[in-house]
Amino acid sequence: MKEKDYMVVEKFSNPIDAELLKHRLENEGIEATVVNVGSSSFKMEVGSINLVRVWVSKDNYERAVEIAQTKPEKLNEEF
Repeated sequence: MKEKDYMVVEKFSNPIDAELLKHRLENEGIEATVVNVGSSSFKMEVGSINLVRVWVSKDNYERAVEIAQTKPEKLNEEF
């Protein structure tokens, strides 16, 4: 992945939230990648710093931002 060809859609402190957005994007036909900046050999814990990022290609960036900014549909409330 060449960084110049991709853009960060959203930053998270929680990898689960990043994965949920990735799946929402993929359900809309947008390929997404989750990168955990905190997974390097240099560990740094600073509260809720945004260490997990969701990347998409520049071509899909605007649509991905729209999707990220809309609330996901609620799951079945019977759970």
